[in-house]
Amino acid sequence: MARLGNRTISTGRPSDTLLSAGAVIAILMVPLAVSPWGMNQFGPSKLFAVAVAAASVGLALAIEPAAFATAMKDAVHSPLAWALAAYVGVASLSTATSVDRLHSVIGSYPEYQGLATLILWAVIAIGAALLVRRESGWQQIARAVIVALITVATIAWLQKAGVPTVGGPGGWSKRAWSTIGNSSHLGVWLVLALPFSAERFLAEKPGGWRVAAVLSGVLGVTALALSGSRGAMVGFAASLVVGTVLIARERPRAQRVRIGLAGAGAIALATAVTLLTQGRFERLSGFLDVSKGSAGWRFVVWQTALRIAKDRPVLGWGLNSMRFVYPSYRSTSALDSPINMGTVADMHNIVLNTAASLGIAGVIALAACVAMAAMAVWRAGAAQERDWILAATAGASLSGFFAAVLFHYPALDSGALAAVVVGALLSVDARRAVLRAGTTVPAPLGHTSGRMTGWRIGASVLSAVLVVATFAAGALAGADIFAARAQNLAESGAPWVQTRETLRQARSLAPWELAFRKIWATTGIATMRHRSDQSIAPDVAEALDGAQRIAPLDPSIAGARGDLMLQAAKAGAKTSNLKAAERAYRQATERDPNNAVYWAGIGAVQYARGDYSQAVTTFQRVVTLAQDSPQMWRALAQAYRSAGRLQDARNAETQALDIGAQ
Repeated sequence: MARLGNRTISTGRPSDTLLSAGAVIAILMVPLAVSPWGMNQFGPSKLFAVAVAAASVGLALAIEPAAFATAMKDAVHSPLAWALAAYVGVASLSTATSVDRLHSVIGSYPEYQGLATLILWAVIAIGAALLVRRESGWQQIARAVIVALITVATIAWLQKAGVPTVGGPGGWSKRAWSTIGNSSHLGVWLVLALPFSAERFLAEKPGGWRVAAVLSGVLGVTALALSGSRGAMVGFAASLVVGTVLIARERPRAQRVRIGLAGAGAIALATAVTLLTQGRFERLSGFLDVSKGSAGWRFVVWQTALRIAKDRPVLGWGLNSMRFVYPSYRSTSALDSPINMGTVADMHNIVLNTAASLGIAGVIALAACVAMAAMAVWRAGAAQERDWILAATAGASLSGFFAAVLFHYPALDSGALAAVVVGALLSVDARRAVLRAGTTVPAPLGHTSGRMTGWRIGASVLSAVLVVATFAAGALAGADIFAARAQNLAESGAPWVQTRETLRQARSLAPWELAFRKIWATTGIATMRHRSDQSIAPDVAEALDGAQRIAPLDPSIAGARGDLMLQAAKAGAKTSNLKAAERAYRQATERDPNNAVYWAGIGAVQYARGDYSQAVTTFQRVVTLAQDSPQMWRALAQAYRSAGRLQDARNAETQALDIGAQ
């Protein structure tokens, strides 16, 4: 038995093992979850790992609902718990009024930033809060982070060295992504994890774990530089400042100088590695240049986010709704062209994305979470040493995380780790609040009291739902493998019937997933183009019809239908198919009026039917929306040439060559 505050927590039970498993999976297995056989090697497999972690916690609660009941009763006294509950409540209300409730609940391939994922993270946080009540719970969490840091950072270095790993070949000229799958995601996750290196160095006795803490710190800081994530670098600086202040205020004056020097050394190390590995000063010097690159694109997206939030200010458009809402607000800037940046699913700023998705209510709830977390960290300084060290680590971790996601967004990896950190901080805050209030809970709670019946039923239902969610996430990961296999079959020249049956297997495993129907359509259209096989068209049309039923607001479905009709026009029934293609492209532009790709489709239709002057006008519009696309300039040159404007054609071709040479 371990006694913490006025609570006695049993240890050695199966529920304890499940709580530990949930935390370790969230910390270690989510970032390492990779499916080399999948269409997307990272997203579905990581969602499955998150679901397994949450299900482990759910089973622990079902086995021992008394711990759940006690934790919930203690949380009532924590302002942080109320702020977190308010945020989840606003997210639920916003989902109920979302423009696309299905995808606000389940999220979208491959990152799944919906209400379901938010609930999974919340369950993981509850599990971490319960685990920290054990004497060794925090140590288990911190050591798992150290192991994860060493593993993820080592793989990042291997990628930089050109060693074949996951996600394609690396190399010295590329940013590292490790097993996280995205360089910016990697940077955000490292910012969350790095404070644990300092915490373990201070907490562990001389020996293997202290050496591991030092190794994880060095590897983690250098891997952060290898990621090239400028937002994560800002987050890391914020984390160091906050962590240094929090730890130094509880340390003797003589140790504060050493702590400050260690923090300055970490910044110097990260800066040096960045300058050596990221192409001189390019990544650092481009941070504030809003005229080009990803920094300029973010500036354009942030401006658009304000316009989106203004039109639906109270509860926003709904979680994960931006991929359907943003196209209608897309700017005319070439930086905002989908040719360059693809689909915008998140505003890359947690405050602006919350404003657009959850409205003013969501922003207020988010601000409350940040304020209450800061208060919980600061107030823990007067608590016992174990609690203030935990709180200082959580404060450094979460402050860095928040600063980083002002330029990016939480992914499945960083969200799971943040949930564990928040849960640990919540446990400290709740324990402090309970002790301060002098609240006592009757000893028989959870064993003989009839009041436990409701908690037992609730925990059992939650556990069952989480198990079902885990099976669904597993099916999704399996469907992703079939989708990748189908694309490989199509590219290898296999008969279409074989590709189609493989795609049907993917659809049967995850019938709710829009992405697999769109993959079916794009694979079919590409196969039609390469083989001139028009018998595939009905299968593609069926996939698009199904996609339209799932996501009626998605303009890319109409765009794909235009591609299908245009391709069919090249084989026969030219007039009717060209009319259908133009109708589909124009339908796409109604929801995405500044999308250069759809206007290029209209131009291609006009060119195919011989309306060269109209094609010139359309492609002139296209190149204003996608000024740095050599492909679009070549299309304009071809339209000029067919219209008899030879000098204009030569000028456009020269422009295409100049852009291609940059």
